Amino acid sequence: MRLRLLLGLLLTALVALPVLAQEDRGEQGGDEAELALGPDVATTVGPPAGPPLSGGPLDERTDHLAHVMRCPVCQGLSIADSPSESSRNMKRQVRAMIAAGYDDDQILMYFETAYGEFVRMVPKPIGFNLLAWIIPGLGLLGGLFLVGRTVRRGKDAAQADALPATARQAARSTGDEDLDPWLDQVRQELSGDE
Repeated sequence: MRLRLLLGLLLTALVALPVLAQEDRGEQGGDEAELALGPDVATTVGPPAGPPLSGGPLDERTDHLAHVMRCPVCQGLSIADSPSESSRNMKRQVRAMIAAGYDDDQILMYFETAYGEFVRMVPKPIGFNLLAWIIPGLGLLGGLFLVGRTVRRGKDAAQADALPATARQAARSTGDEDLDPWLDQVRQELSGDE
């Protein structure tokens, strides 16, 4: 009886803990938490380049930047989508910097100094990163070229089949009468017409 009770309590705790942990994601801190900038912000990126924000514009810019910054723990998720503590702290820091008047470039530069360019979900199109922007376009162009070439070959084959037998024989001729009978025999064997 006690074992069942303990197992029931343990099962209830295992189910309830993740639910309780998701309720408070730590994103809605008090005014002190929102306005608390790290001591190295001003030395890393300089003074704020824009006006301080609050309310709706603050929420919109915070959400935008949270979606373009990668969580250093989850690696495939933005800090807006990640449930990790570090992403919540980063989002809080982004919000505080926007509220203080820092612009998007300053905020991204601040986090790049800490985490490297990896923190960006989309790499900057400069230097070696240009490959990430160019290769998909080249692949698309190459694929379109191959599809066009295949379609053109299909049309050419259909047109060749529409020719009379004498014209087809002339088109398949090598120009060397000694080889033509052998080539015709090979073609018949390959096509299965023995």
